Amino acid sequence: MKKEAPPFHRLFVDESPYRIFLKDAQLAYCVVNPAFIRDAGLKSPKEVAGKGDISLPWKELAEKTGIIEKHLLAGQRKGWETREIRKIISGKEIKTRTLRLPIFGANGEIVGLMGYYIEDQADSPASSPFIIDTIPLPAAIYDEKTKYICSNGPLSEILCHFSPDERSRFFSHLNPKNVAEILHLGTHIYSCYSSPISGYVLTLLIDFTDSVRAQEELVKANEWLKAWVWELEYHNRKLEIIHQMSCSLQLCRSVAEAGQGIKKHLSRLFESSYGCIYLPDETRRQLEILTPYGDSQDFSKTVPAQECIAFRYGRVLSGNENPCGRCLTSKSGKVSLSCFPMMISGRPEGVLNISTEEETINEIEKELVTIVVEYISLALGNLRLQDELMHQATRDALTNLFNRRYMEESLNREFYRCQRKGFPISLLVIDIDFFKLVNDRYGHDAGDFILKKFAGQILDSIRKEDIACRYGGEEFVVILPETPLETAMKRAEKLRKNINISSIEYRGEIITDVTASIGVATWPLHGEDPHACLKAADIALYQAKELGRNRVEVAKPEQFENNGKSYINLSEGQPLVNRH
Repeated sequence: MKKEAPPFHRLFVDESPYRIFLKDAQLAYCVVNPAFIRDAGLKSPKEVAGKGDISLPWKELAEKTGIIEKHLLAGQRKGWETREIRKIISGKEIKTRTLRLPIFGANGEIVGLMGYYIEDQADSPASSPFIIDTIPLPAAIYDEKTKYICSNGPLSEILCHFSPDERSRFFSHLNPKNVAEILHLGTHIYSCYSSPISGYVLTLLIDFTDSVRAQEELVKANEWLKAWVWELEYHNRKLEIIHQMSCSLQLCRSVAEAGQGIKKHLSRLFESSYGCIYLPDETRRQLEILTPYGDSQDFSKTVPAQECIAFRYGRVLSGNENPCGRCLTSKSGKVSLSCFPMMISGRPEGVLNISTEEETINEIEKELVTIVVEYISLALGNLRLQDELMHQATRDALTNLFNRRYMEESLNREFYRCQRKGFPISLLVIDIDFFKLVNDRYGHDAGDFILKKFAGQILDSIRKEDIACRYGGEEFVVILPETPLETAMKRAEKLRKNINISSIEYRGEIITDVTASIGVATWPLHGEDPHACLKAADIALYQAKELGRNRVEVAKPEQFENNGKSYINLSEGQPLVNRH
């Protein structure tokens, strides 16, 4: 790094025959040259550092010079020349002429004083060139009428690169009447100081280009730092919201539940925009809206998957990349649409659409959206896999009803829930009559087809809170929470009639001889625990089979012993009747 130049050249301080000094804002000496040290009888500049005139051989001048120097510090004059009788260390008294000038900081404030004194040997103009040639700073001398007289070598070196007209304009600016605090010469910046000396005016130029450039670079660095800090804080705020969204998604049990959490967090992440998420249906032919955020009225509920370019090709489209816009409605107006596909294992599994009033989203927001899409894709992918595994674990593959394992878990859960609330719970055990004959006559494919249709009839006949299960083979169980016996009987009868009057067409043939027998049991009438009630409904089903099939039978309390755990064989010790 380039070292900043000091306010005065070292040559001027160390080799000048004049007694040169610098004082700080408290009028204490901070820099003196060798000629000054000899007059003061000092061995080192350190001996005078921090001291004032009262500590030097000419201490009788301290009061007078203090008044003058305070005026200069206050900015009341640009310079001050005085004549004094100064007593030096040898005891000799000499006549001196002293020049004092204020020192300005980078922001224009007065930070101290500079000055020098010489022996007052002559007052003629002939001494002026001698004075100016000993000054290593660029300098010029004017008379009292501000007419230019001469300049020194350093100033001539600066002016040698200027034309006569430019030099004339320069001296006009340098004239004591027009002198400016800051003077720009080429690529350099100077500060101008003028002070009267024995009927003349001395003007000095101090180059502080490096200082100004450093100040400008510092301002630029501060602006850049502020912008960088703002961007960092912006990212931290957004990443915190993404972290909160990620945590909430991990607690979700379904894709629909996740959609509500995504909506809330997307509204916080992208406050100046609005959009929605589309997910493919089971056929992957349609994209269905999962969750909108912001003003969602502009988006269609469904979009053909093949017409969505971002979904079809799995790439981000925004701004001038011409998204298809199939998701926008006629109410959308002129908006900028950006589409971000949600990829899982290289396969698009959804699309996040963002609309803004600006032409396109900026790079910072695009980077943020990419992170959000990755989180949402992973979360929704996990939920879909979880749903699929749960479906496989709890559903019967053929009928799509709940399987036996789920039935047993649900029966215990619903039984104890109804028990706590004091509500009854009823069970239907259903069996297709003569199903073996149907299989033998029409084949197993027809049997599977009838099982599917039969399951559909059951689902159409029950409430949302009821639980329909395939118990095994052609036998089904329906759990009816909070349902008394009378209501359960009516619903069982209605289901039996629907099955009886339904004709099933299979491969051009009409199968009309499909009926069902149903056994009904209710807690607490037919058992003290869920398994006792299930057994009672199963025995009632046997009764329906024995009594001619295609009927509904209710479990009888006399079928049980008082403890409700032992069951009487309806056939008095004979094997139970064949279900088929």
